[in-house]
Amino acid sequence: MDYVNFFTSLNPFILGILMLVLLLGAYNKWVSH
Repeated sequence: MDYVNFFTSLNPFILGILMLVLLLGAYNKWVSH
């Protein structure tokens, strides 16, 4: 099964989305504050 390969190939994409969401959340919190 290539599930591990599939996940590792998607990992950078998922990490990028998570970082973007965290940055947007911190930015919104900083702006609203």
